Amino acid sequence: MRKEGQCKLTLEYGKFIKSHLIPQALTKPEVRGGIMKQIGEGSRPKKATSSWYDYELVIRQGEDILTEFDTAAINILRTNQLIWGGWEQQFNSADSTFHIIDNNYGVREFSNLDWKNLRLFALSLLWRACNTTQNGFCEVSIPKNDLEKIRLLLVNRDAGAIHFYPIKFCQLSTKGKIHNQTPFIRKFELPKRCEVTRSRHLNIVRFYFDGLVIHIHLSKTLRQIKGFGRQVLGFDPQSFIVPTVTYQVSFQRENLENILDSYE
Repeated sequence: MRKEGQCKLTLEYGKFIKSHLIPQALTKPEVRGGIMKQIGEGSRPKKATSSWYDYELVIRQGEDILTEFDTAAINILRTNQLIWGGWEQQFNSADSTFHIIDNNYGVREFSNLDWKNLRLFALSLLWRACNTTQNGFCEVSIPKNDLEKIRLLLVNRDAGAIHFYPIKFCQLSTKGKIHNQTPFIRKFELPKRCEVTRSRHLNIVRFYFDGLVIHIHLSKTLRQIKGFGRQVLGFDPQSFIVPTVTYQVSFQRENLENILDSYE
């Protein structure tokens, strides 16, 4: 029997329903009904047929809102070949301009991409990760005031200011091992001290699914994103830049293998 309580998204009361923390359509095995590796930072890898979900996060009205964001984003990601599920044997740049840097790295430039729906989707992933009690998501947290602001943005379908938790993408341009991974906070060393924060570190929440990496920066200052320019969703509504890297030389492959090796 389903539990009853307060929906963390709408704040209304009702019966909780099963809600995926990352859409099932983006975290499914290569073969339907098959299994895949499911990994999380600091936890033992395990086999799974479906991704993470929560039974005490939202009621039907809240799930409908999350489903709205998921459906819109999945369509955009597939249509523009930003996820492995959007292309078959070979990645091509039919839906963007693809600039090849070398055998492993490149840049895709998109025109008039629906950045607002993609931003709402990414913010909803961050909101879900911060609100769930599921193992593997406990590392991700933001200030309560910010979490409440994101909740209101989601309920009102408002993408908000682009510098409030700015979002960037990175795409794996060749296919690799199908697996799921929980989000985690990653710290980058900057080449020089940031003028705004006086720090040489950059903290992001890193999400991965189906060949796409999403970085959500833990920053809220406009000046901090100007150096990234069109790599930030919504910085230029007419142009969005996505760096690409082959699976073979990606951090994703290296991280997966390191986690698997540490538990063998």
